[in-house]
Amino acid sequence: MSYVQKKDKAGKTYYSFLVYDHNVKKNVRLKKNDIINRFGKDITNIEEANKFDGLLRAEYDSTKERYKRLMSWQEKYYNFAKLLEDYTKKQKRKSPYGWKNNVHYLKYYVLPYFLQTTENNNINGWYLDYPKFRIWLEDEAMLVRNKNIQISYCSKNHAIKALNTFMKHLQQDGIIQMYHVCDAFDESKLNEKTIDDVISEEESWIVYKKLLELGYQNEAEYFLLMFWTGMRFNEGLGLSLADIYKGEITCDSFKNLLRRNLIFHTDSPNIPEDHLYRYFGFITLSSQPDNDGSKSIVRNENEQVLRKPLKMKKAINERNTRVIPIVNEELWDILSRRAKNAFHSWKNKDSKSDNKSDYLLFENISQTSSMLRLKQGFENTNLRYRSWHCCRHSRGTFLHGKTGDKELTMQWLGHSSEKVHNKYLHTYEGLMREIKARDVEW
Repeated sequence: MSYVQKKDKAGKTYYSFLVYDHNVKKNVRLKKNDIINRFGKDITNIEEANKFDGLLRAEYDSTKERYKRLMSWQEKYYNFAKLLEDYTKKQKRKSPYGWKNNVHYLKYYVLPYFLQTTENNNINGWYLDYPKFRIWLEDEAMLVRNKNIQISYCSKNHAIKALNTFMKHLQQDGIIQMYHVCDAFDESKLNEKTIDDVISEEESWIVYKKLLELGYQNEAEYFLLMFWTGMRFNEGLGLSLADIYKGEITCDSFKNLLRRNLIFHTDSPNIPEDHLYRYFGFITLSSQPDNDGSKSIVRNENEQVLRKPLKMKKAINERNTRVIPIVNEELWDILSRRAKNAFHSWKNKDSKSDNKSDYLLFENISQTSSMLRLKQGFENTNLRYRSWHCCRHSRGTFLHGKTGDKELTMQWLGHSSEKVHNKYLHTYEGLMREIKARDVEW
């Protein structure tokens, strides 16, 4: 741990801290916003700097000791470290962008459970403990970096998937004789959302205005982006000058799909009176930031944003590009203003990069601080808190509910599975039943 004294543009002294990030395995400089989020204020004198440097050192030592205990199986069962290394190499070849997930869950959940919790280093007999492993995942498995929080339902299935792929590799390599599959948890419960998770349009404006009142303009405008586009949080982080377009959508097949569902560009002639939406411009998405385990944008030495394919896509190309119409005028005005600012930065070469995709529209959004501020926004409106992902859930629910067009909603949200998508129609039907029930008088 270390810190340095700095001065901001106004000449005010503050202290900047260097910490070790276990996710990226290197020292990183805490941003000013991160310091405020951790300590509630800027650190402006040497006494505070010494105090908080000590707190950061204690936090680092605690985390290091926890990781050491978690990974003690590597020293006790030396051959498994080699098996993990071989598995990692195979996963990298099979899935260049998605391998880290499987390796993470194998390393921090599967192997510690079988080699420490059950002390069973006979891999051929692991399948006998699969039922107990599932119970352990349900009742005891905690986040690696916070032992007070249980892992999510989705993470439990990620751990089972890592176990199954690991065992399959071992069987293919002749290390075990038979490959037994550990059953995953019911898919219908994964990321399950209900009508209580839907944010109404009226509620969205209440939260938006409250975030503005609280002085959180970045989060307020990002909230509108998430709500009206249904983008995933990380996709929004990577939204750049290269992704936003004026005018009518040029892809004829998608344009016809929109018109079939009464969604027209504002300049379209003879827009019918019963149209569902007018759109003002559109976004194209072909990639998302590759944050490498971090919760903020990662750039290389040339200030280029590191990127990876969209979820469930294997490559960044035109074929895997998603088009999202902007159907809310206030959001379009916000994106236009931010695009103009990004354009001026690009034109003036404010960065080493000449690529428009490196000039982001929401540069200062942090996943951690934005979540805290969104919670604060909901709390100050007396509305039940809904997460960033609930914005996506809400858009899918309303879009599918109002159009009934599965193809449109899947293309808009970037879904490749009808199973994932079908929940929106059921949620919308439940929502409509609840609304009708409120109006019934007996």
